[in-house]
Amino acid sequence: MKNRDGLSRKERWERITSVRPFRIYDHKKEAIFRQIMKIAGSIRFYNLSGEQEGYWDELLSELGKMKDPHWIPDGDMEPSQGLLYAFLQSYQEITKRFNDRWKEYAWWYLHEIIQVESVPSSPEYVWFSFLKSVPTPVIVEKDTVFTFREASGGELVFRLPEGLEINNVKLIHVATLCFERDPSILPAGWLNHITSVQYRDLTKNRTPQERLFGKEQRALKAQGIEVSSPSLLLKQGQRTVCLEFESVSDEWIEMLEEDIRRLQDHLKGWSRERVVYKLLSDLFYIRISAAYGWEEVPEYAVKWKEECLTVQFTLAEDFPEIGPCLPDLHEKETSFPVVGLYPNVNAWIYPWSWLSRFSIIRIRIRTLVEGMRDLQIYNELGRVDNSQSFAPFGNNTEQGGWFAVGSYEMAVKNTCSVDIHIEWGQLPAEEKGLGEYYEGYGKEIHNDTFKVCSRYLTDYSWRPTPGEAVYSLFSTSAPELPDGKLSGKIHWTGIRTERMAPFRLSEEEYEYSITSRTGYISFVLTDPDMGLGEKYYRYLFAEQMMKNARTKKISRFCNLPYLLS
Repeated sequence: MKNRDGLSRKERWERITSVRPFRIYDHKKEAIFRQIMKIAGSIRFYNLSGEQEGYWDELLSELGKMKDPHWIPDGDMEPSQGLLYAFLQSYQEITKRFNDRWKEYAWWYLHEIIQVESVPSSPEYVWFSFLKSVPTPVIVEKDTVFTFREASGGELVFRLPEGLEINNVKLIHVATLCFERDPSILPAGWLNHITSVQYRDLTKNRTPQERLFGKEQRALKAQGIEVSSPSLLLKQGQRTVCLEFESVSDEWIEMLEEDIRRLQDHLKGWSRERVVYKLLSDLFYIRISAAYGWEEVPEYAVKWKEECLTVQFTLAEDFPEIGPCLPDLHEKETSFPVVGLYPNVNAWIYPWSWLSRFSIIRIRIRTLVEGMRDLQIYNELGRVDNSQSFAPFGNNTEQGGWFAVGSYEMAVKNTCSVDIHIEWGQLPAEEKGLGEYYEGYGKEIHNDTFKVCSRYLTDYSWRPTPGEAVYSLFSTSAPELPDGKLSGKIHWTGIRTERMAPFRLSEEEYEYSITSRTGYISFVLTDPDMGLGEKYYRYLFAEQMMKNARTKKISRFCNLPYLLS
């Protein structure tokens, strides 16, 4: 493109940038010295007899130190050279001021005389296309320079103004959304809010339509958000999910508060709580990726506090397993499950008007699972078949015996805490519990004597779990009777694992061995010193048999306390 003077933008930019600040004379000390020595070298020097003895530059040896910019005369200079130095110093100051004046002369002429402002130059922009050769995201740092050589031989240099992350993003389809405001639809008409949306898929050249999901056509997918995370891997039990969306600003809250106030003006007698409930109760259509396809979340609750919008729902035990998306079932493939939230087109007030002002800066996902049974359990004998009763410590019932518990669903998440619920089998039936059962051992044994400590595996080593990490193996049926009959159930709660690194491999690779890095909790038998008493039992049994052989009497002794859970 050419302007009126015949110059293109590039040519005009080159002409402007070619102008340099005015400088009448070089005022640097070393430059002045070189010029003086050049002149002095052409002037002959004669002695009193009229004979030539050389040139003037040979007499300025002391002044030669001026070449050093940090040199300061010390007062021992020959008088004529000192006079010349004083002249040169004064000359330098005068020329510097003169140059500074001329340096600003162009600006002074433009702004003070003809009073015009120069138009800032507009840099050129260019589009880059990147082809990524690795599966992981690539970061291109801020201020990265890209250089291109023109056909004329010149170079163009472009600099990245901010950092850039290159992902595996591809265009699926392009669509247009047409928003309508119908004043006859109340109560949205009172607020002049959007009441309906039409969607057109430009890649398939479809006619405008509402492309909805669910049997009741509740949601428009093009407007929603889908979140994929390891935290959503929820296969069993009762599963509670809490999604917390944090906004950049509170602009949406101000609009929502204004809507609530205006609705209360129109709906006489309605409390603020009733209006808020109606606004939020059917806000979204929510679906989640399950084992057999997308499943709708039947019930949820929405709250807001400060700049956060919280969505919480609970999936019952009979709800299908939640897993990753598969192309045949979900029209996409993901490594972890996906939950989608879409504004409900059939809501009391279609929420697009104020949700469009909600700019997400952070998403927090919290889950609570109760009743998980898909566990991996290991002891010194290897992996245990926990589909039937088993001895938790294996053959080692002594102090230091251990067993480890893990779950892939737990290991891939940033798990904060774990509760373990144990149901014992074949416990002693004595009314006074373990004190009566171990009476013949000659030790002070009570129901809470047997203790285990918990550890978690991270970075290839076992570490004590933070906080209270000691738990009783047994408890009584009646808490008010500490030495009463044993209970068949025990609960270890609040086992903290927030410092355990998440497991990053596939579910097929999740198993415990000496090379395992993370993802398991172990329990070590610490008290009493005799463990469960199996070894001590054999010692006492042998001693009693020898005693019986000597006395020819038969004595009664208690059974081996070998417990199965």
